[in-house]
Amino acid sequence: MTFIIIRQKASLLLIGLLLAILVGPILTKPAQAAANVGDLVKCPDFSAIYYYAEDGKRYVFPHEKIFFSWYFNFDDVKTISCDDLATLRIGGNVTYQAGTRLIKIQSIPTVYAVEYGGVLREIQTENQASGLYGENWATLVDDLSEAFFPSYSLGDPLGLDEVPAGMVLEDDLGRLYRTQEDGTAHR
Repeated sequence: MTFIIIRQKASLLLIGLLLAILVGPILTKPAQAAANVGDLVKCPDFSAIYYYAEDGKRYVFPHEKIFFSWYFNFDDVKTISCDDLATLRIGGNVTYQAGTRLIKIQSIPTVYAVEYGGVLREIQTENQASGLYGENWATLVDDLSEAFFPSYSLGDPLGLDEVPAGMVLEDDLGRLYRTQEDGTAHR
């Protein structure tokens, strides 16, 4: 009698193990299914928004001004579980989108244009800033916390006849072009 009871328990254990092996992957949702490359994600417990990049890491938007240099609104932000978010490795900070804003840090009066990859190019004179960004160029300057400054790298000062890479230009017909790193402009 004891042998039959042990055998029944072993059979039930074996059935449970087989079910866990076969059905488990269907019932558990990996982070890759919760978030896809290119998604904007957050979890319900925190306000931080992340970009899930091709390298498999999440990059945080340090504040709304940086977020809005890339996006018009929060409509595409997906809320995923905090457990799923925790499985995505942190890659660093998102920098301002190239060509959208000018930045400076509070302790230094230097104003920089932001280029691709977070490269900062010093604007050398107010005339240069006005020529590139118009009379109200100062309204495009954001103060960047010194805590986020290491996310950027310093390039050479912007030449007086140079247009920063990433800047959006408009032609006489109203068509928009974004300047590239090689100096060309593409629609």
